[in-house]
Amino acid sequence: MKKSPLNHCSSDMMHSEAWNSMRKRSVVGKKSPLEMLGVSRKASPLNDMTAQENAAQSEIALTQKGRDSLHDQAMKFGYPFFSSKYGVNVDPEDGVLDVRPVLPEDKMYEGSGGYTLEELENLYPKNEGRKLTYKVEDKPIEDLVKNAYTKRLNKYMGNVGKKKHPMLAAQTEEDARNEFFAESNSTMFNPKTGEIEDLTNSSGDGAISEDELAKVPSHLRNPL
Repeated sequence: MKKSPLNHCSSDMMHSEAWNSMRKRSVVGKKSPLEMLGVSRKASPLNDMTAQENAAQSEIALTQKGRDSLHDQAMKFGYPFFSSKYGVNVDPEDGVLDVRPVLPEDKMYEGSGGYTLEELENLYPKNEGRKLTYKVEDKPIEDLVKNAYTKRLNKYMGNVGKKKHPMLAAQTEEDARNEFFAESNSTMFNPKTGEIEDLTNSSGDGAISEDELAKVPSHLRNPL
């Protein structure tokens, strides 16, 4: 069975219903990308010379501080990602993974490891020599969140000087900003979709409570 990377998160994220509902996905019958190749998540790069050489090269370009920073980002994203800058995959639980296993062509078929062929093509792209390559994330999540909410604010500011109804006065900058903040309060940024989503209560049928909202990771909420 595939162990979803979305099950690994920092402690302040674990108790949020809104966060957990966003992170859930079906993984029944799937092996993890590493398990399907017989590679341990904790496999030491020293177990084979090629991986050892890769680790040595990675160490030159990536300091421990850099590794810790990438690990922190993976925990904030809530899923493993690939850093094209350093050429490494980063896991929320294990941090930087020096080993990038290669999927043999004879395992590139529909249903292999419980994956569709499209999923396998995404995980082991041909242009990467079939090396395990998670979703590319080259920008800090803080930048992605800020950019998304700035874009949302700009849309609200585009209504300045316009009337929402013929009987109402034209919106002022203050009106637009107040509306933006009021309507962005119960929202969060979804790293997987890159979109801002409205939050509902744990039952999914009403507004989220203040108690539930307080449990949503602060780095995914409006930073403006």
